[in-house]
Order: sequence, then structure tokens, then C-alpha cells
Amino acid sequence: MKPKHDQMDFSHEQQELIIKALREFMTDELDTELGRFEITDLFEFISENLGVLYYNKGLLDAQAVLSNRIDTVMEAISELEKTSPLDR
Repeated sequence: MKPKHDQMDFSHEQQELIIKALREFMTDELDTELGRFEITDLFEFISENLGVLYYNKGLLDAQAVLSNRIDTVMEAISELEKTSPLDR
């Protein structure tokens, strides 16, 4: 399965794990049996339509962490500043 533009790029092993988890969820929680084609279609639908939302949320979370770290570094650099007799 080749990833589409908005589809998450998972390895074959990851895809198999996700498909297995979806099949088990559908069976255990929704009492619905889906075949290989149907469960693969469900996986592709989720990847294409929802995957980008999770991806973007991950980017925002990473950006927030990085921003906090940069603020900490900037504060540490400011604390290293020294005053000069000329600053009076």
C-alpha cells in the first residue's frame, strides 16, 4: 500500500498491527466482523482523513516543548550577562 499525500506512512509491520487492533476492536467492542478488505479500507479511511489531525497535533506539541526549552536557555544566557562600569 503506497501512502497518499495525506496518509500516514507506516511500515508493513505497523500496518499489520494497526489492522489487527482495528479488527479486534470491531469484533470485541462493536460485535462486528470485518474481512481483510473491509478492515484495510477502514484503516485507509482513518489514515487519510484523521491521520493528518494527529500528525499536526504532534507537531504542535513538539513545538510547545521546544519553545519552553528555548525560553529556559534564553533565561540561562540572560543570567550569565555581566554589567560593565560603563553601564552606569
